[in-house]
Amino acid sequence: MTARITYKGGTAGNDAVIVVDGGVVEVPTTLGVDETFTIAVVDGNLQVLVNGVVVTSVPVASGNAIVIDGSDGADVVNITNPDDIPAAGLTFNGGAGAGDDDLNVDGSNVAIEFGAVANAGTITVDGKTINFTGVEPNTVTLGVAANVTLTLTG
Repeated sequence: MTARITYKGGTAGNDAVIVVDGGVVEVPTTLGVDETFTIAVVDGNLQVLVNGVVVTSVPVASGNAIVIDGSDGADVVNITNPDDIPAAGLTFNGGAGAGDDDLNVDGSNVAIEFGAVANAGTITVDGKTINFTGVEPNTVTLGVAANVTLTLTG
């Protein structure tokens, strides 16, 4: 088992994180604050930025999944390059509350499935998976997409 310690300065109180390869990385969030999450690969590291500040950075080679648990604010996840989605997947739990949550994804081959649970579903972008819950209303914005498949069940 390989573990890594990552450190990113800030005031969130969880700046030093031990990450086990192949595990799940939980992104720190702030309750009651509108947050914009951006997923990007920079110099071989998968970074998650919150309102423009890097809060999580793990080597792409670690094979970690990313989980973002939004709060009761209006949260947004932006993915501008499908190569930036971790191979193990990304989960965005938008959270409860009055704020509208958005998921913005660019990719060429996109499949979206809305199931029986309100405000939840799965997006597959170029073979990589994004699960989402609590995205209210169901707003998923796609950039340039050559092929889109939409499945509604329930």
